[in-house]
Amino acid sequence: MYLLIEPYAWRLACTVLRGRRGSNPSDLPDRQQTNVAAATSILAGLVLEKDIIRGILREEIMQESVIYQDIKAQGKAEGKAEGIKEGEISLVLRLLKKRIGEISAEDESQIINLSVEQLEALGEALLDFSSGDDFTAWLNQNI
Repeated sequence: MYLLIEPYAWRLACTVLRGRRGSNPSDLPDRQQTNVAAATSILAGLVLEKDIIRGILREEIMQESVIYQDIKAQGKAEGKAEGIKEGEISLVLRLLKKRIGEISAEDESQIINLSVEQLEALGEALLDFSSGDDFTAWLNQNI
C-alpha cells in the first residue's frame, strides 16, 4: 500500500513546499515555511501514517505553525474545561454524601450530567440540605 501512496505524498509535499511560482522552501519567509510544512503534514496525514510524515517533515517546524498552535490551544481549553467539570462533580458528590448520606446511582448519574454552572449552584445549595428530600427537591427544580 505504501508503494502506491508514498510517491504521491512525496510529490505533494514537494509541490506544496515549492509554492505556486516554483520557489524553493528557502525563498519563503520562516513563518510561511512553517505554515506550509504544517499544512503539508495535515494533508499527508490523510493518506500516510505518522512515522512517514515525521520522516519527511521535522516535528519542531510543525509545532511552530499557527495551525498547530491553534489546535494545541483548543485541546488545552477542552482539557481544562473537562478537568474543571470533573473536579466539580467529585466535590459535589463528596459533600452530598457527607451531608445527606449515600445517593442512588440514578441521582449520581443526574449530577454527572449537570453543567458546571448547575454543579456550582448545587454545591452552594447543598450547604442548606438537611435530608435527601432537600436534594430531591433541588433536582426537581433545577433539571
